[in-house]
Amino acid sequence: VLRPASIPELVSITLAGVFEDSPVSCTTSVEEDLPPVLVDRAQMELALGYLLRHALETMPDGGSVLVSIESASNEGHSVWPSVRSSECVLVTMRDDGPGIPPEHLERLFDPYPVVGNSSSGLDLATARSIVERHGGSLSVDSSVGEGTTFRIVLPVNESAGPGIAQPGAEALAAGRGRILLCDGDADVLETTARLLTAVGYEVSRAGSGPEALEVCREMMAAGKSYDALILDLGAGVRPGGAEALQSLRDLCPGARTISSCAGGRRDDEVPRRDASPRPDFVLRKPYGPDELLRALGSPVDVLEAFPETRTSCEDDPSGD
Repeated sequence: VLRPASIPELVSITLAGVFEDSPVSCTTSVEEDLPPVLVDRAQMELALGYLLRHALETMPDGGSVLVSIESASNEGHSVWPSVRSSECVLVTMRDDGPGIPPEHLERLFDPYPVVGNSSSGLDLATARSIVERHGGSLSVDSSVGEGTTFRIVLPVNESAGPGIAQPGAEALAAGRGRILLCDGDADVLETTARLLTAVGYEVSRAGSGPEALEVCREMMAAGKSYDALILDLGAGVRPGGAEALQSLRDLCPGARTISSCAGGRRDDEVPRRDASPRPDFVLRKPYGPDELLRALGSPVDVLEAFPETRTSCEDDPSGD
């Protein structure tokens, strides 16, 4: 959800989580009376965290990071052409780490390469995707032996950028949209994916909570998101099931969340942390296609065109 937020406050919260018990020191410089910026707080904290962890991981034996936050003019879009606002907030993160070689720097935001440390390019690609979807810009400068500097530019006015895509309720109702399906039972995963694909949805699959999170981050790195998440939070996707629910909701705050669980459990018995959001819908296994489509908000009559999908989502598609 997009709301006005204080960028210094978001940076402060993120710093506290990243640099706790770290050998790396961090100094901040904040301009007074900065205007609020319209952001999705959870996603922007993720982006800030990915960038700060990259700095942290390049300095395992200690070092320093300077974070400065200030207003910046982009009159006529002359400084940052992709940012459609003349008034911006600029966040600069400068570390005194080893720096990045030129051959690695040009591919730093590629989703998969690992550049000099344990922080994957997927983290940085996701951070850039989040910033750009807020109408902002993320850039990097680095020289070997001189450290690395990330610059985040965020527009101040509400109409500065496209913003974060909100739930695709209309797409889901029409049998369209992207769905992330996670189930530890390979047969259920296959059967349900076949049903959803036949109806018209674009389906990504995962067999565990951590895998679902990785798949979701890959989609975000490509500049896309999910309209619905269907997750088995029981033993099939643990370890990481409850954690995945919270993390996926952070990454896809507008997505409809559907939890599937073994028969006999009620909605209030679905495993969850007290601080975690509850799923929007709960399906008890074995559930049929009709129940699944109702949870997605899709009309059940679309199944009439796909008679081969009229099977329980607990059934083995091989017939064994």
